[in-house]
Amino acid sequence: MEKFSYSKISMFMECPKKFYWRYVEHLRPKKKSPALALGSCMAYSLATFRRTGSQDEARQAFVDRWEEEGRILQKTKDDDPLRSVARGLEILSEYMQTFPDDPKNFIRPEVSFEDEIAPGILFRGRLDGVVRLDDGSVAVNEDKTASQWGDSYFRRLHGSFQIMWYLWIAKKLGLFSLDGKATPKCLVRVIYIHRERYRFPSDLIIKSGKQVDDSFNDLMNWVKLIQRCVSENHFPRGDANACLKYGGCDYLPLRDASRRLKDSLIKYEFERKDGDEDENGS
Repeated sequence: MEKFSYSKISMFMECPKKFYWRYVEHLRPKKKSPALALGSCMAYSLATFRRTGSQDEARQAFVDRWEEEGRILQKTKDDDPLRSVARGLEILSEYMQTFPDDPKNFIRPEVSFEDEIAPGILFRGRLDGVVRLDDGSVAVNEDKTASQWGDSYFRRLHGSFQIMWYLWIAKKLGLFSLDGKATPKCLVRVIYIHRERYRFPSDLIIKSGKQVDDSFNDLMNWVKLIQRCVSENHFPRGDANACLKYGGCDYLPLRDASRRLKDSLIKYEFERKDGDEDENGS
């Protein structure tokens, strides 16, 4: 069985060469970036809060994940005012005070899935939860940790492959039928890490069943393109601008390195992990 996820496909979209290093050579950076580490800690702690209803357990979960992942984040805001343990706990506490009813409203705090969507093709990942809305209807939840947001941020998500494919798999799994209806909805919440008045903006994305079903064709077209590139060993480099986004691509040092330098970088900066598992299953 070949395993695909949104993370895996989106990496290929961004840069086939990056996909090559990650999924063909099975190279992972030995150390996560602070942005990914903060997102991981936040996701783990939010799931704990929604599952247990305990703010103390959620804060401890944040610290536990930080320790498990090698204490990548700095400890104090003096060391890193945006992405530190202290800042993360501050944001988490404010989130729990803003949404104290999350444990009651979340029908399922996390939904991991692995579904055979075509012969020999598994689509896998994790939804951040299934939540009951104020009107009694059901939506899947998608949390985003971001340093910037606005109307354009949400507009990009409305027709994004990620949202459409998550709605498609949720519909296929029958998650929207929990309220006796089948309208695909996704509640997107942004965990905004800057000091602003509105730190947790949200947007409800509603699609028709046909729109969601049609997105499956896009999913399979990307799977087929990836399979063809793998079979032909053809992985062109993406736009150089993509290498510099979000603090720089983890694989940027390998982009123009000589064979000798590349071997050295791989030895000291990366670890080789066989298999097709994605970070946090997303």
